[in-house]
Amino acid sequence: MSARWFLCGWRRMEICAADASAVLNLCMRYGMNYCRWNNDTDGKTVSFEMSAYTASLFCRRCAEEGIPVRTTARGGLPHLVYRYRHRVGLLVGGVLGLSIVFASSRVLWDIRISGNEHMTVRQVREELAVSGLCIGMPLEALDTGEMEMRIQLDSERISWISINMSGTVAHVEIRERVPTPEKEPLLPANLIARCEGVVEELEVYTGTPVVQAGRAVQQGELLVSGLYDSQAVGWRVTRAAGRVLARTVHDFTVEVPLIYEEKQYTDERIVKKTLIFFEKEIKLFKNSGILGESCDKISNVDSCTLGEGVSLPISLQTECYLPYAYRTVQRNHEQVQTLAYYELERLIAQELPEGILLRKVITPTLGEDTFRLQCRIYCLENIAELQPFSVEELAR
Repeated sequence: MSARWFLCGWRRMEICAADASAVLNLCMRYGMNYCRWNNDTDGKTVSFEMSAYTASLFCRRCAEEGIPVRTTARGGLPHLVYRYRHRVGLLVGGVLGLSIVFASSRVLWDIRISGNEHMTVRQVREELAVSGLCIGMPLEALDTGEMEMRIQLDSERISWISINMSGTVAHVEIRERVPTPEKEPLLPANLIARCEGVVEELEVYTGTPVVQAGRAVQQGELLVSGLYDSQAVGWRVTRAAGRVLARTVHDFTVEVPLIYEEKQYTDERIVKKTLIFFEKEIKLFKNSGILGESCDKISNVDSCTLGEGVSLPISLQTECYLPYAYRTVQRNHEQVQTLAYYELERLIAQELPEGILLRKVITPTLGEDTFRLQCRIYCLENIAELQPFSVEELAR
């Protein structure tokens, strides 16, 4: 069945087999088209289809010729409208749907991004939107060459972009702008002690050693000087480099409370749903509940896609709020001890990442409200710290 027959409507006609010749002559005489001619199995009737307008004309001509005819089926858009004439909502919905389909063919449906390495897809979309490239924009207003130039001028994070259109989908390929780090001039420098300790070994690459193995040094004391005397040209400066291994002592204290406040969620769930159509938000509904200050929020966006990864400009955003309250909880001895030792190991690994542990002394103390660990660490580590200086400072 053609689209024209569906829009105009159609009818299926039935006549006696004995009148078939007269009907064919009648159709030929008045130029009335028909299709799907079918002889019934019993051989008594013949059926065929005509457009609604032709069927009305055909019935009048048959009445003039005295040929009995009856309509067995109707179809097409006019029949559907008449059938559901009392259901205005369906008619309005159908018209709106056809209007949306027609209008959507004139706007940008999706932006597919490739080439991004450090930026997320969302960040790239935000950069493109600043220059005017966004889902829902009219296609007639999109000049890809002008848009590419505008984005390269406006964006500080995109250095190159290519936009290729495929129907209502924009395929965007980008190259991110890599900022050139500013090179600071390398000033001469000394190596000083980061903390107090007893020097065990020196590995000096450049500079003049000031201390020797076996000497105790204080924090901030000079270890390797960046100033040395050259017999050929006199005093010169350099950037000292090397390692100074020393035995050091560090004290750590960890306190874990026996009583603490724990977050406990209630059985209440507050859900908000928002329909996002071409980046326009339409609030749908939310269940009952009162939002307070003490609640966590979980947000999720589900996009509508067709086969082969084709995205539609329709998504559903769901926001779930989980109210909670704090309750007082008391740890037992085993729990507080396990947590305290875990925090101590984490603190040592953070403060002494490259230290070689020689000895560790831990003193636990259980008080009324807290459990305390006092730890003394004896280790071997590099205490050399770079301290730049300028020539002007030496002159003064």
